[in-house]
Amino acid sequence: MDKKAKKKALLEGCIALAATAAVAVLLIAGSRTLSYVEEAEETLDPNTVTVYEASVSSSSPYGGNLTVQVAVDAEGVIKSVVVLDDHNATEGIGTRAIDVIPAQIVETQSTDVENVSGASITSEAIVEAVKLALAQRTE
Repeated sequence: MDKKAKKKALLEGCIALAATAAVAVLLIAGSRTLSYVEEAEETLDPNTVTVYEASVSSSSPYGGNLTVQVAVDAEGVIKSVVVLDDHNATEGIGTRAIDVIPAQIVETQSTDVENVSGASITSEAIVEAVKLALAQRTE
């Protein structure tokens, strides 16, 4: 990934994180269907989105629980993927996957993304949790 693509991925991740923080606040208030109106979230459509949450756990010594929240609009477009802070990812190693994989999933609209080198356990956990979250749409 070239420097420009990394910057773009990081920026998208930051935007997704800000949007998801707003989603989390609204979820705490008891709402599962959310409408984005704040200008800071201009990359999101003003349509209604639904947030799905799922967790995975790993028996790996580097694992533990990892929880994601995935915001999906009415047309099925993944608007954001956020890994919640209750993970055990190693700083500077597993956290690289947390910085990259969610943005790649949003960008490609797919969980078919490449693992981050050196952070395959965390990469796979994020992808698995997103798959579980998205499966809730059909339940």
